[in-house]
Amino acid sequence: MCVAGNVREAVERAREMCERVFVIGGAEIYEAAMPLVDMVYHTRVHLEVPGCDAFLPQTLLAEFDGPFPAGRPDAYEKRDGHPDVRCEFLVWYRKKGVPVSRPLADE
Repeated sequence: MCVAGNVREAVERAREMCERVFVIGGAEIYEAAMPLVDMVYHTRVHLEVPGCDAFLPQTLLAEFDGPFPAGRPDAYEKRDGHPDVRCEFLVWYRKKGVPVSRPLADE
C-alpha cells in the first residue's frame, strides 16, 4: 500500500507503477488532477435528480477538446424501480500545445 500527501504525489507514485493512471474524485480531487492528465473519460447521465449538486464543472475542461463519443451511443443502464437511464460515454483530449503538468518528485 502507498500513502501520498496530495494528489500530485499520488499521481507521481501511480505513474511509477502503472502505464495508465485513473483518477476517481470528488470535485476537489478532480480539480487538483486536471493539470496532470492528458485525457478525461466522462460519463454523462441523462437524468434529473432533485437536490443533485454533483456535476463536472465545464471550467475544468477548458484545456481539453471534446467531448467525443467513447462507447455505444445507445448505451443505457436499467435499474430495478427506475426508468431506463440513458448514459453517454465521452472522452476529452488535452488541446494541442497545452502541456500536461508533470508532478515533480520534490513537491
